[in-house]
Amino acid sequence: WVDYICVGEGENQIESFLNNPSNLVPTKLIDLNEVPFQDWTDFDERHLLKPFMGKVYRGGAFEFSRGCFKSCSFCVAPAIRKVMGHYGTYHRTKSPIYAIKEILDKVLHYKLNMISFGDTDFLAGVPRLVLREFLELYERYIHLPFTIQASAEQLTDPDTLELLQVAQCCAISVGVESGSDNIRKSVIKQA
Repeated sequence: WVDYICVGEGENQIESFLNNPSNLVPTKLIDLNEVPFQDWTDFDERHLLKPFMGKVYRGGAFEFSRGCFKSCSFCVAPAIRKVMGHYGTYHRTKSPIYAIKEILDKVLHYKLNMISFGDTDFLAGVPRLVLREFLELYERYIHLPFTIQASAEQLTDPDTLELLQVAQCCAISVGVESGSDNIRKSVIKQA
């Protein structure tokens, strides 16, 4: 049974919903630098234990960017982009220093030794100077192994790959929906 559905992002709508659940409309997209640091205080310690490559790490998941430019037919991103598009730029990135501060806060408080980023595509749409600044800050202040998701076409720049390696990126998940160019273009609608 479904009582309510939030269209778009919920951060700006939760207070409005709690005050008046019958009067909700999509609001502007949130500035990622205004999203408070995650609150993990209610999580059991077991939520931090993450198996990876035959070992168990104390890991945490973070967000550096939000949104996607692709129009894959199986994904919700194109619909959200269409609904929310006139409320602001759908793809956004946290400032590198804000993202680093949140990660460092959790690393120190929870003694993390592995980081994962849940961004739809960690590399797509992020200006190269912003990505470089983030990865250099990450390498300097965090310096822990991390995982990302990225599309194959984002992994062709040797400079970006070197930055990822130096910053300790240890795994990249790449979604390969089909090896057929026809299926990707006509069925999945990938650009």
